Amino acid sequence: MSEQFQFEQYDALIFDMDGTLVDSMPLHLDAWEITSTEFGLPFDRAQLNEYGGIPTR
Repeated sequence: MSEQFQFEQYDALIFDMDGTLVDSMPLHLDAWEITSTEFGLPFDRAQLNEYGGIPTR
């Protein structure tokens, strides 16, 4: 089924990119863990979780 999304019916769209509406950190940590394991890299879930919300320079 293919439908065309009708954007003109909305005044605005909200994109949650920082956890404001949805806590995506658990999925983010899962992805890091899977990738780290695949490449044989050390992974500390608690340490990486502490970096949440800190800007990357």
